[in-house]
Amino acid sequence: MLNPTKNSDPDKTIIGLAVFLLYELKKAQILPYEKLKSIVKEKLPDDIPLLLSTLCLLYILGVIAYYPVNDTIAYKGGINPDEAVQNIQ
Repeated sequence: MLNPTKNSDPDKTIIGLAVFLLYELKKAQILPYEKLKSIVKEKLPDDIPLLLSTLCLLYILGVIAYYPVNDTIAYKGGINPDEAVQNIQ
């Protein structure tokens, strides 16, 4: 499901898969696409159709980088929520 609604199962949406992918990429920092796909297949088999859309979303948001030479995806990081709150106060 691409657009979550109030009745959506969070584990079956792009947002839910994005959280899972960020967790995995943050641990490893860089992973080949096939390895990332196999991790999703193993732990969240129903979410395989959402994988490409989720990676596109994370790429557009600037959280991940894709290196086509060796077909790897790297975690670039993002705004730390604790730092964001401190900057607002």
